[in-house]
Amino acid sequence: MESESVLGFLFTVNLLFGLFAAFYCSTIAGKKNRSTMSWLIYGFFLPAIAILHVIIVDEVYLGPRCQYCIEPVNAKATICPHCQSEHPVAQRAYAGTLLEG
Repeated sequence: MESESVLGFLFTVNLLFGLFAAFYCSTIAGKKNRSTMSWLIYGFFLPAIAILHVIIVDEVYLGPRCQYCIEPVNAKATICPHCQSEHPVAQRAYAGTLLEG
C-alpha cells in the first residue's frame, strides 16, 4: 500500500512539473519569436532539459537580412555593414519605385 501511494505522489509531482515546464518554455519561446507549440511539447516531455534550453536559446531576428551574407541589416540601409554589398531593394525604395506599405 505504501509503495502505491509513493508512486502516485511521484507521478503527480512529475506531471505537475511537466505542465509547469511546458507552459514556462512556451511563454519564454514566444517572447523570443519561436514556435510556442513545439516548445510546449518539448517542455512537457523533457522538462529539465527544455527549461535550460529555452533560457540559453537566442531570439529569432525577424527583420530584413542581407541577401548575400544573411546577416541582419537596417531596413533603410543601402550597403550591408558586414559584407559591404549593395542592396537593390533599398536603392529602389529611395528611388521611389518601391511602394510603402
